[in-house]
Amino acid sequence: MYVRRLALAMSWFAALVVAVLLILPLIGQTQESADQAADETEDSGPRRVAVTYVEAVPQRIEDIERTLATVEAKWSASIAAEVAATVETIAVDAGDRVERGMLLATLDSRDLEIEVARASANVRRLETTIASRERDVERQRQLAERGHVSESALEAVESELGALRQELEVAQSELQRAERNLERAQILAPHAGTVARRRVSEGDYVTAGTVILEIPRADRLQVRIPVPETVAERLEPAMPVRLSTVASHGNIAAEITQIEPQVSPTSRTVTVIAEIDNPGGWRPGNSVNAEIVLDTRSAIALPPRSVVRRPAGNVVFVVKEGEAHERVVSLGQRTREWIEIVDGIEPGDRVIVDGAGFMSDGAAVNARPHDAQPEAAGIAAREGSSS
Repeated sequence: MYVRRLALAMSWFAALVVAVLLILPLIGQTQESADQAADETEDSGPRRVAVTYVEAVPQRIEDIERTLATVEAKWSASIAAEVAATVETIAVDAGDRVERGMLLATLDSRDLEIEVARASANVRRLETTIASRERDVERQRQLAERGHVSESALEAVESELGALRQELEVAQSELQRAERNLERAQILAPHAGTVARRRVSEGDYVTAGTVILEIPRADRLQVRIPVPETVAERLEPAMPVRLSTVASHGNIAAEITQIEPQVSPTSRTVTVIAEIDNPGGWRPGNSVNAEIVLDTRSAIALPPRSVVRRPAGNVVFVVKEGEAHERVVSLGQRTREWIEIVDGIEPGDRVIVDGAGFMSDGAAVNARPHDAQPEAAGIAAREGSSS
C-alpha cells in the first residue's frame, strides 16, 4: 500500500514539473510582447485628434443688400377714345397679347362719315368757285390793260379771289380733321404688350379722353427695389444690381438708375429703381429677388464653424507642425456659408474647420484638407432683407 501511494505521488509531481516547463516560455513571450507594445506607444507620442482644415486665401467679398422687388412697366399706355361715339366692337380683353398696330376696338363711324362727306363737298364747291373767279380775274385784267376797267374794279375781283382761296384752305383743313376723326373710329395698339384691363363694353357711349383699355408696355421694365433707410446713405446711381426669379436661370445684370428721395412712412424704406429690357416672360406686377452690391473688397473668408468663442474672444486654430495653435481674430461681415476675417490670420494659414469646437491650444492633430476649400470667387458678405 505504501509503495502504491509513493508511486502515485511521484507521477503527480512529474506532471506538475512538465506543466511548469511548458508555461514558462509562454509567460516570457507575453511579457516580451507587452514590453514591445509599451515601447511602440512611447515612440508614437500623444494621441492625435483627426481634424480638417482650409487654407486661408483672399476672397472677393461683396457687401450685398438682398430684398424682394416689384416689376413695373417703364411705359404704361391708357388707350382712350379720341372722338365721341358709341363703342361698336372690342376685339381684345384683359390678358390678351397684342402687337403694335393691331385693331383693339371700333367706334360707330356713321356720324364721322357724314362729317367727311360734308367737308369734302365744301372743298369741291370752293374749288369750283375759285376756278370760275380765276377766269373772271383774267378777263378783268385784259380789260384793264385796254382801259375798259378801272384799277379799283380789278383789285376788287382779285381780293374776292384771294378770300375764296383762304376759305378753301380752311375747308381743306376741316376735311383733313374729319378724315382723321374717321380713322380714329378704329382704335389700334400703339405698342406691343398685354392688356391689363378693359374699361368699357360694347354699346357704351364714350367721349374724347375716355379710357377704353390699359396696355402696359412690356419690352422695357423698371424694377422698384425697397431698401432700409439705414442703407440709403450708401446708395449711389449706377451701383450693380442682380435680379432673379424662381423660374429664371441665373441673374439679370442691371444697375441703379434712380433713387427716390423720400422714405416710406409705413415701411421705413427707400425705393431705388433699376431699368432693364424684358428678359422674356417677365410681367408688370411680378416679384423678383434683388441684390444690390454696396461694396466689393478682397478679404479672407472662412466657414462659420471654424470660428469658436473662447475667453480670449473669437478664435480660430491654425495647424502648424502637427499642432493646433489658437489665434484671436477680428470678424467682419458674415453669411450662412462664410465669415469674413478682418485680422488675426495670414494668407496661407491652415485653419481647422471640423473639430475646431473641441480644440485646445497646442493639441496634437492629424489634419487633412476640408472638402469645402473655398475658391477665389465672389462671396456675399452681407444678407439684408426688406419688405
